[in-house]
Amino acid sequence: MPLIMNEFLKKHPLAVAFFHKDCTLVMDDVKLRYPEHSVAVLPWNGIDKRNAQSMVDQGSIKVYSLDSFFTPYRHGEKARMLFTHIAGGIGDMIAFSAIPTYLNRHMIRVHTELRFFPIFQWFTHPVITLGWSDTIVRDYSNENRLIKYRYLRRLPLEYSAIESHDRNWYEGFFYRIGVSDPGDEYKRPHLKTYRIHDEPTRLKRGAVLICHRASCQMRSSTLEDFYAPVRQVYPSRPIYVNEIDLEGGDAEFAARNNIHILPKASISQFLLDLFDAAMVVTTDSSAIHFREGIGKPCLGVFGATTTDSRTKYYLHT
Repeated sequence: MPLIMNEFLKKHPLAVAFFHKDCTLVMDDVKLRYPEHSVAVLPWNGIDKRNAQSMVDQGSIKVYSLDSFFTPYRHGEKARMLFTHIAGGIGDMIAFSAIPTYLNRHMIRVHTELRFFPIFQWFTHPVITLGWSDTIVRDYSNENRLIKYRYLRRLPLEYSAIESHDRNWYEGFFYRIGVSDPGDEYKRPHLKTYRIHDEPTRLKRGAVLICHRASCQMRSSTLEDFYAPVRQVYPSRPIYVNEIDLEGGDAEFAARNNIHILPKASISQFLLDLFDAAMVVTTDSSAIHFREGIGKPCLGVFGATTTDSRTKYYLHT
């Protein structure tokens, strides 16, 4: 951090609220754009806690619990606007689509990584997307807290999917906001069922897309394991796989078996490929949840997690 910023912060300490106890200060995310008496909400991935602690010791920042600024939302409370941070993988974000649909009378602000913004364009109920470290309210102050933002509430959904363990993760989401049973309709993704972009398709008619790898190694498999039964059921259909999923000898295996390889692409294109496929065969990954949301068939292969914890209420999987 530049010396001049250190000097400024000594005179005007920045209030930083961490929403997760395992946190580390990212120096570049501390900007002078925050007005005096505002609060910066900075989520963390656990890199180096010493940086944050040294700034606390120097008085450059003051650390507060996020809930001391923003009251967690409980279903039924009056709130002009709700907000939440979304962590985890693409599947978690797609599953979250049930929440804004259920709370459709509220405006919801979602803070996440910029690269994930295209996912939220598929939601049936729109949300406002903001970067991880954007202030919740730029002019947040004690005065505005009492007047302008007195009905602002936080959706405490961070890590609820992880904490639910073998429980259905939708039930975990809704339990966090005080809803005991939203009904089976809201225990699955809510996405638009039409193609939202006009880019040409990368898949041939009748294509089967194999997604054999997930972000979690325990839920991943090999291309060969998936290919054999798929080819047996679909002897003449074109079969595709994503380049990003290929490891070891997968590329050579794909070439020998005339499997089409989709080059690395953006998240927007990945979702379009999932939309365009006639059939998707996948491990427990975002592909299942996206296909369910758009109302198209998908075969899911589960290993490390149970079907009930993820897809118990799904209709197309």
